[in-house]
Amino acid sequence: MNCAACDAENSAERKNCWRCGTALVAAVSGNIEALQKSPGVRFRIALPIGILTLLLLLIGAYARWHSSRAPESTTEAAAEPDQQRIDQALERVPLVNARANDLLRAGKIDEALKIIEELLAVVDAPDLQETKVHLLVKAERHNEAYELLQALLPKRDAPHLHFIAGQLAQITKGPGAAVVHFAEAVRQAPQNKVYQLAWASACFKADVRDSAIATFNKLVTDDPQCIQCWNDYALAYYSSGDRNHAVNVFEQAVNRFPENPTYQFGLARILDRYGLETGDPNKLREAAQHYRKSLELNPRKGSMAAARYYEITHTRVSAELENIAVDEIELEPRGGAIFVHLQINGMPARFVLDTGASFTAIQQQSLDKFRILATSQRVPMQTANGVIQAPVASADIQIGRHTLPRSVIIVIPDNLGNNVDGLFGLDSVRKLNGQIDSRRARLIIQSDQTETVAGP
Repeated sequence: MNCAACDAENSAERKNCWRCGTALVAAVSGNIEALQKSPGVRFRIALPIGILTLLLLLIGAYARWHSSRAPESTTEAAAEPDQQRIDQALERVPLVNARANDLLRAGKIDEALKIIEELLAVVDAPDLQETKVHLLVKAERHNEAYELLQALLPKRDAPHLHFIAGQLAQITKGPGAAVVHFAEAVRQAPQNKVYQLAWASACFKADVRDSAIATFNKLVTDDPQCIQCWNDYALAYYSSGDRNHAVNVFEQAVNRFPENPTYQFGLARILDRYGLETGDPNKLREAAQHYRKSLELNPRKGSMAAARYYEITHTRVSAELENIAVDEIELEPRGGAIFVHLQINGMPARFVLDTGASFTAIQQQSLDKFRILATSQRVPMQTANGVIQAPVASADIQIGRHTLPRSVIIVIPDNLGNNVDGLFGLDSVRKLNGQIDSRRARLIIQSDQTETVAGP
């Protein structure tokens, strides 16, 4: 082999170059090659490498398996507290629902919605959703209520919910959509008259008259004493613009039950509305007659029938028809004047009854007697000496069983005499719904609004 340093050729047996003495590499290489060719040496080298490679592969596989298991473990660990939260929320549903209904009855809508929505964010509870629908309806958030109810119906298919859905649909979608909901309510509860009336009324508005009329006729035939049936039947016609048929419906009810005050009043209301909208005085006069008839059959205080009768005829019905106790106050005619005895702030007083005076007035000299303080307010007032700026005061006026609390009184100069405290004017007579019977010298009071002291 040749020497790497001087390139001298050397025999294979030599270890050093004969010329320069440099160690010959070929000898070493040859030894290495010889060792590599030895089977024992190859095995001893390969075994550790193989073991190391296998170990690395196992470590990598374990790392991958562990990393894949970590999210599952995390999810399982997180699921445990979530389920616990849901269980706790479910336990609170009855209490929160009861509390929300209490708030609904108290008119605290926003507060009730808040506690329900907080719980619904955690758990799906149909009871809470139904209560939320009622709250939204109360808050007049009809579109929200209808959409929530639509989502609730598949979970809680109840006739009363379909009925509510129909009512909301009439407001938000129209009568066509309402008919579908009312029909389902009737299907589930066929004996419920309220559902049938709602369906028939919606059909009328949706122009499905034949079915609606057939239903109304059946209802009033099966139960002619059903006031709501007659009323809804008439209103269905009226709202569709058919006033004459509406009147005819209530006339049928009155003809069948002439002694029923409710039917008399219902016919009066239809005729009254008809007359007001068309300007027909004959309809208004008919309405007044039926208003009066309803009061004759059932006298009652503060009734709309009495009020409308007066507005139409300009005549008051008798006190007996309004079930109002008549109070007669004895008057004291003297000379050309009429005196009335009453109490001012609980103390006896003597006033001139003067319906020509617009306001009740008190003399200046009587203020201290009745513990009355005049205010800084002034009003113009005509007197014998011309127009004056009269001070304004207030006092409790009691006459018979009736009281006018904190009634306005005008302070006037002392020109009525020493035995007179003031003027009992037209304003007070009207507040008492009073009438003067000059022949009998009586002030007739027919007001239940001012009656505060029980009679004998």
